[in-house]
Amino acid sequence: MFVKIYWLFLHLGLMTVTAAFIMGSRLDVLASSGNVKFNVILYVIFIMVHILMTMPFFKRVLFGSPQGRLFERQIYISTSIVTWLAVYVLHRPVPGIGLTSPFWLQFVGLCAVLLSLFVFSNSQTSRSRAAC
Repeated sequence: MFVKIYWLFLHLGLMTVTAAFIMGSRLDVLASSGNVKFNVILYVIFIMVHILMTMPFFKRVLFGSPQGRLFERQIYISTSIVTWLAVYVLHRPVPGIGLTSPFWLQFVGLCAVLLSLFVFSNSQTSRSRAAC
């Protein structure tokens, strides 16, 4: 049961990262320049959490050993998804104007992203079947 829930959580997390790139950044001509500082601090916190989680002393304190294990990887990935969603939700619009690409280019780009997710998903499924 846990494996199925984790699999769903993992793939939904992967989709949120992809969706964020597809939707693009939030630009607003009237946005405060202070939002840029806020966003930089937000991304630094995101990065520092990930760097901290890869440090041997952190692994030793939390998991008892600096060697990687499946449970540790699951915690790392779950933390990555949750912190990415927090960054995406808390991210403030930044000043500037956005350049809109032609519709056909947006369509081709979206198809390429969806195709890459399909290929990635199938390669993972093939690997897990081969491991059985």
